[in-house]
Amino acid sequence: MRIKYLLGPALFVLFYTLAFSAPPPERNWTPTLLEEFNAFDATTWVIKPNAKRYDITLGGEALETWWYANNCYVENGNLVIRSIYQDDLYTSGCVTTSKTFTNKLFEQQYGYFEARVRVAQDDGMWSAFWLMPQDIYGFDGTGRDGAEIDIMESPHLEDRGFIQHAIHFDGYHAYEQEMAAQISIPDLNDGDYHVYGLWWTPEKYTFYVDGVKTWEVTDPKWISQVQSYVLLSVEIAPWGGDIRNANLPAYTYYDYVRVYADAGPSGQAEGASFTASAELLSSPGFESSVAGWSSNANLNTTTSDPFEGVYAASVTGRTADWNDLNQSITSYIQAEGPGSYAVSAMVKSASANVTDFVAQLEVVDANGTEHVSQHIKVDTAGEWQQVSGVLVIQPEGLISAKLRIRPDNSSVLDDFEVDAVSLKKLSFAQARTDQVYGAIAAMSVGTNTVETVGVDYSATTDREVVVSLIRESTGLVLGSSQTQVSAGAGRANIDLSIGATTEVDNDYYYEIAIREVGTATMLDVFQSDYVDVDGVAEPVFEVLSVAAPTQVTPNSTHYIDVEYTSTASMDIVVTFQRNVPSYTAYGNARVAISAGTSVVSIPVNIGSVTDFDNSYQFQTFIAPTGGNWGQRVDNLAFTPVLMAPTATADSVVGMTGPISVSENSSVEVTVDYTATESRDIVVVLQYSGGSYEQIASLRQTVYAGESSVTLSLPIGAAVGYGSNYQYQTFIGPVGSNWGQRLDNFAVTGVSVTP
Repeated sequence: MRIKYLLGPALFVLFYTLAFSAPPPERNWTPTLLEEFNAFDATTWVIKPNAKRYDITLGGEALETWWYANNCYVENGNLVIRSIYQDDLYTSGCVTTSKTFTNKLFEQQYGYFEARVRVAQDDGMWSAFWLMPQDIYGFDGTGRDGAEIDIMESPHLEDRGFIQHAIHFDGYHAYEQEMAAQISIPDLNDGDYHVYGLWWTPEKYTFYVDGVKTWEVTDPKWISQVQSYVLLSVEIAPWGGDIRNANLPAYTYYDYVRVYADAGPSGQAEGASFTASAELLSSPGFESSVAGWSSNANLNTTTSDPFEGVYAASVTGRTADWNDLNQSITSYIQAEGPGSYAVSAMVKSASANVTDFVAQLEVVDANGTEHVSQHIKVDTAGEWQQVSGVLVIQPEGLISAKLRIRPDNSSVLDDFEVDAVSLKKLSFAQARTDQVYGAIAAMSVGTNTVETVGVDYSATTDREVVVSLIRESTGLVLGSSQTQVSAGAGRANIDLSIGATTEVDNDYYYEIAIREVGTATMLDVFQSDYVDVDGVAEPVFEVLSVAAPTQVTPNSTHYIDVEYTSTASMDIVVTFQRNVPSYTAYGNARVAISAGTSVVSIPVNIGSVTDFDNSYQFQTFIAPTGGNWGQRVDNLAFTPVLMAPTATADSVVGMTGPISVSENSSVEVTVDYTATESRDIVVVLQYSGGSYEQIASLRQTVYAGESSVTLSLPIGAAVGYGSNYQYQTFIGPVGSNWGQRLDNFAVTGVSVTP
């Protein structure tokens, strides 16, 4: 099976071989809802009552569409939702795990959600499997307070064969934000079942079709952080086509709905396997004692309600020396170096005061520097909950390490229990197969271009991953590139050079393969959907930006940074010249550039001049190799540039500024100076009554030459009011202080008023 999807403005294709459906193997999973629809379970599901959904107009005809309760029923191990014309209305239905807005029969935050569905095969309707929060109408500019998550929407749309994943938040009004990916499945309307899944974590959504990843969202703006309930529905509206063309009644079948909670790392990854070290904790189950553990509270074993076995660890009270910290339990471990550590623990809060728990690794390296891993959090509500995940520590030369578990609230005293703790280091073992899992590439390309194709693979040893663009009718290979990969699983980004052809159409496809190194023996290979070759790409030559000094002196050298983009090797020329008619040049430089987008730093030697003013510029142009101004393809000027006389000394020539100022205000002061090279000008306003306390200070770096600079000096609160203040200005090396000044100048008798 092949999938292509639209993400943002560009069309990409994601290829894959059909995979079985199951929760992602990277994690262990605890089932929280296993609905096989052998009967209708009213303790979990509610059929939505009759309600109008849409007022629609088709061919000038005004119609109403409704949800009717009698359209939803269980039959032959399926939940069936019927679409039918009844009571002079087009009707369908909806089943949900939410009885009311505040009474949820089932809801869950995070985990894996999956349904096996056979969608309706007629125009005018779309089947859906989706999640909703209790309140989607909060407006905070993100989905963190609740989002509609459409795991699958399947508009029939004249048998085009696609489904959509989507996210909506901030209500259904002018502030609504939404994002979607449309997934083309050629055999979607084959009358068979397909499996649709969502892996939802605090950091991302990952969507699946038939067990294969089809879309991933990682921007935290879109990730809901609240409980959500499940909906199964069929809508009737124009997005699904014209319902008047449908052969009614039509039926959508939901074979099952399965929901799982994350129960910690499994040691497996897609296409790869990992091994775990021996247990690193001395008393992970507390069955004999709390030996190896310490706490800033009272730490004992308890038999009151262990999660497993006979004992659990009990943390109560707080010692007098730790009143400013929350309670915690800590175990020092023998560190096995940097890497990934799988941690798991069962925790139970004694009350509802604590909303979540944290597990973290804290390590100290040979230099005595402390390093703390990222936290793993879990919500609690007075019941046993698991805190689990993979913690990563980076530093080499570890001399100590400890695992710490604590409530995530330092201001509340709360007793808690811990049991079944585990900490193991994960090590990469080997890939299980030589396989190409997916490839992402542009669906429309030009000739004589380079396209980057990302290929997801697993390899049991060193292999080559190959990408080719092939004309289907003739077998012409328009481009082929490969890269060698090491054993393991990952993504190989391959730059595919596409050649020239006069046959520009959509009679092309990508061939993606993994093979033995240096041979033609293909271990896994498949082809993409059709790729459109558009012809010769238009050349692009552009000077994007020029960075240059705003002041120069005669007989000096300055580096000019030029940012450019070019589809061929060219020359960039920078000329320093008068920006008045005659445009006399006083310096120029030329460099050769390669195709691409980059920044080049070009030294320009400036000669002698007779006019000192700001009527100068750095003129930059891009031209063919050896080309002149008349052959330029783009140019950009940096102007104005001040030509200042060459200074023979570093001095403050003079300074002007208001002699009466108000505290907590801002004033402009102008400093005349000469500088033999780049220097700092520092201006302060200070009390001259003996303490020389400064109430304003500002620093400005200036270029070499004879010139002036105006500064906006922010004034703070006065030491006292009156005329006992002065401006003190000095010139010195860049970053220098008063003691390193080269010259200074003072203006006294400045008055400060309220």
